[in-house]
Amino acid sequence: MKIRRETFSLFELRKLTKEERLMKNKKGFTLITLIIVASIIGLSALLGLRYYTGNQQGKTENTVFREKVKDTIVQANAATIQSLIQAALADRDINRDEAVELAQNAGLQNPYNEVAMNTSGWFPVRDRNMARPALDEEFPIHTLSIV
Repeated sequence: MKIRRETFSLFELRKLTKEERLMKNKKGFTLITLIIVASIIGLSALLGLRYYTGNQQGKTENTVFREKVKDTIVQANAATIQSLIQAALADRDINRDEAVELAQNAGLQNPYNEVAMNTSGWFPVRDRNMARPALDEEFPIHTLSIV
């Protein structure tokens, strides 16, 4: 079996119509087509990545903002308790149990877990057996400052 190799002379190519010559030479994509497709894909990836990272940064800023708000609420609650106890101290001499009862009746709430601050576990326990003084002895209520 003999393989026939097609060769065209210049004369024979001129006999082909213009459309046939264009179709014969067209074997794939042109360089400009590939550049356009690559730029469209790159642009869409860039926009998608920017949108995604923008959302992530927004979540982070929102979380930081919420934590600051919660800290502010805790500071305000502590200041309220401090002012209530100082007012009671100004009227009469009160002990720890009366101070705890006063703070429990203030109706304050912990913003971190939405639990009411109405148990004695929220307040430092005075332990006379410890060598180191307890928290409420180190920082007396009347000198406590909230920053």
